[in-house]
Amino acid sequence: ENLPSSHPPPKLAQMLPGGTIRTALKTRLGEAAGYAVAITAALLCSLLRLLVDPLLGNEMGLLLFVPAILAAAMAGGADPTFVAATLSIGSSLAIARFHLDGDAVVRIVIFILIALTVGWLGSRMLRNGRELERFVGALHEREVRLQSILETVPDALVIIDERGAIDALSPAAERLFGWSGAELKGRNVALLMPEPDRSRHDAYLGSYLATGEKRVIGKGRVLIGQRCDGSTFPMQLAVGEMVLGSKRLFTGFVRDLTERQDADRRLRDVQGELLHVSRLASLGEMTSALAHELNQPLAAATSYM
Repeated sequence: ENLPSSHPPPKLAQMLPGGTIRTALKTRLGEAAGYAVAITAALLCSLLRLLVDPLLGNEMGLLLFVPAILAAAMAGGADPTFVAATLSIGSSLAIARFHLDGDAVVRIVIFILIALTVGWLGSRMLRNGRELERFVGALHEREVRLQSILETVPDALVIIDERGAIDALSPAAERLFGWSGAELKGRNVALLMPEPDRSRHDAYLGSYLATGEKRVIGKGRVLIGQRCDGSTFPMQLAVGEMVLGSKRLFTGFVRDLTERQDADRRLRDVQGELLHVSRLASLGEMTSALAHELNQPLAAATSYM
């Protein structure tokens, strides 16, 4: 209401998240489908009751309508089950020519109780199914977000288990080390480092698991990494730990320091050149001052001579 008249009001699809709209639509369609199944199943059971009417006579034959109750409960829950039960009782009474006695009333009451029980169970089953579907959807969405983060994070990420076997690599890690995730899956992470770290890594990991003393976890270290072609490069490693149930994983964030070290080396070279130029400039200034100071006495001596 507070928007200017030149701006049209936002549509409902723009105000609500896409997931909310899809969920509402799916719920409405599910309810309509439940009622459709209830009516269709009741009509089919009524047709079956008509077919066996010569055998049953004035008997209501409510047992023939139990499949309609089950179908309605599984498709829509309590409300469609109530509709199916009402249609079943009405059809049964009409086909039996409204022949009611004490036994018929007892059968109707039992049938209603069965329908209510089955409808309640169906509603609970559908509610649990929707909750499970929402949980699976949220889990899938979280996995997609995590995968998107892993694909866009600039630092390389290597995940290993407590045996040192590689569990996963980010795309940045694949580009940095030159290996694919499928090639390194299950192989020892020591493959990504040269000697002597390669031989010592398993001992470091076993020492931590035995003593719990953190030497690398939570602290950044500068190490040497090795690519698949055998070339090495300086890298900064930050290790984290996470526990998923009974499984322990270690995450290593790797940053390539080659460009930084090259930049530091170029900076040191430039600083050295600047220092050399500064010394030459100081020498020139001192030479100029000495020439100025010696010029006058030399000129005087020349005049006397």
